[in-house]
Amino acid sequence: MKTLSILVLLFCWCLLGCGGGETARKTHAVGATPESYYDQGKTYLRHANFKQALLSFRNAIDLDPEFAPAYEGLARIYLELDKLDKAWAFASKAIRYDKDWILTRVVQAKVRARQEHYDQAIAVAKIAVRNVKYSSVPNKDMALAEVYMALGDIYRQAGQLEEAQEAFLKVLSLDPLFLASDQAMRDLKQRRSNRESERLATLRKVAEKSELTRSDIAVLLVAELPLQRFFQPKVIASAGNVPSTLPGTPDKLHVSNQWPKDVTNSHWARHFIREALEYGALDNMPDGNFYPDRKMSRGDFAILLEDLMARYWDDKSMKQKYAGESSPYSDIANTDPYFNSVMVVTDRKLMSVFDDDSFKPLAHVSGTLALEAIRRLKSNW
Repeated sequence: MKTLSILVLLFCWCLLGCGGGETARKTHAVGATPESYYDQGKTYLRHANFKQALLSFRNAIDLDPEFAPAYEGLARIYLELDKLDKAWAFASKAIRYDKDWILTRVVQAKVRARQEHYDQAIAVAKIAVRNVKYSSVPNKDMALAEVYMALGDIYRQAGQLEEAQEAFLKVLSLDPLFLASDQAMRDLKQRRSNRESERLATLRKVAEKSELTRSDIAVLLVAELPLQRFFQPKVIASAGNVPSTLPGTPDKLHVSNQWPKDVTNSHWARHFIREALEYGALDNMPDGNFYPDRKMSRGDFAILLEDLMARYWDDKSMKQKYAGESSPYSDIANTDPYFNSVMVVTDRKLMSVFDDDSFKPLAHVSGTLALEAIRRLKSNW
């Protein structure tokens, strides 16, 4: 009997507590508005008080069920709690009620970045930058600073440090008191210093090799050439996960637009390979694999250099320049697939022949030779 009484009391307490909480939430202060609750919620959110922030945003929705900023606020809470599906759902609801509330795009970009879809995240943030001036956000300068801050963070996560620094500088130009970006700049400089040291160490290690793999070549190309200055990047879809913003389906996409199945997340040259693929300095093989450990032959390296030159000067005729000519090399016929490429790179003094007038197209490329050839190529750009 005593146990039953306790259960009844607990049940009543639960009803009163739940009901009382709901009633309290719907009892609003005199003069309260959705906007005031939203501002209050953002303040709580800045102090990581998610419970009170949630209550404030819910109060705003009580007053106006179609108040988009409150849904954006809820999306931010779930983003901080790493509940990305809920964050995306509330962001989508905010856009449904007000597509011009640009801060919702910031949340969407951050969700995509958290999912490591950096290309999509950057695209969304850039769209937000362009559309701030048309948005329904009252303080457009502050909104623009927030968008640039998000863009800088995404660039930093993606390892694009130059772009991150540029975005953070935009934040400081809009709001010199934006201390978060100032700290981000200091962190970025330290990361750039660490990355430069890492780059030099990796470069030195690769240059000392007598036989280079495709991974090694990716390192040299990315470390030595300003690919981002001359070539347009392409989206590389994650293995088995093609972003919905890309046209087509996995079987219709070119293999060079897909992340290679044989390069794992822990591969030592993963970031170099990704950048080489994004800027077309290297491509996947027809079967969709990259073959990171496959040795690079001198003939294949000549083809690679020729392709970079043809793209840089936008000269497709370069690849047929020596068609029909006799081969001056003892070990290459003018019908070989690398004949024209070898003629181009030797004519441009990027690679040299041996004393016996042979080129040795099937021999492996050494680190010293490859680095020297790439630097000579760079000096002509």
